[in-house]
Amino acid sequence: MRTGERGFTYLGLLWAVALAGALAAAAATAWTARAERAAERELLFRGAQIALALERWQAQVPGAPGPQRLEDLLLDTRTCPPRRHLRRLWPDPATGEADWLLERDAAGAIVGLRSRSERPLRMTSALATGDTAATPTAPGATPRWRDLVFGSAPRPAGAQNPQIPGREPSAVVPTDQAWPVPPRGSVKPAS
Repeated sequence: MRTGERGFTYLGLLWAVALAGALAAAAATAWTARAERAAERELLFRGAQIALALERWQAQVPGAPGPQRLEDLLLDTRTCPPRRHLRRLWPDPATGEADWLLERDAAGAIVGLRSRSERPLRMTSALATGDTAATPTAPGATPRWRDLVFGSAPRPAGAQNPQIPGREPSAVVPTDQAWPVPPRGSVKPAS
């Protein structure tokens, strides 16, 4: 083998290693972006589930104060039989713990919650279309996870929810709620 041929082989090998490194970096960037979008989707889902549970809590006993702890949404003993507004206490996808920042009203009842994460939001299109129960607290700025508030202050019965278009809080029926039994005499047998 000649000396000049070894140099070209070595140069080709260096180019192959550089190209493989660039492709690996591009793949890692794409994987990271995909993982962040999946975590944001999970944040929006979990926050919407807890916001819906808060809405169900208010619809269960209209005018009653909201829950004092998130654990109260797991088993609501204000009525008989007890109701489950939330099947499990969802952890914050950023921290992996159920350490949400709670928004409270003047009486100390929970009316919403936020994530503790300072990450910037990547998927702001879901917020623009109103497909989520979250509202940004700082409009105009680059939104962060911490800026999304899931839930809202109590509204009068029949008022439209500004975060979820077309749905009224009084129309929410928990999945484990039995349909009311009609009063006696209201259903006539067929003749």
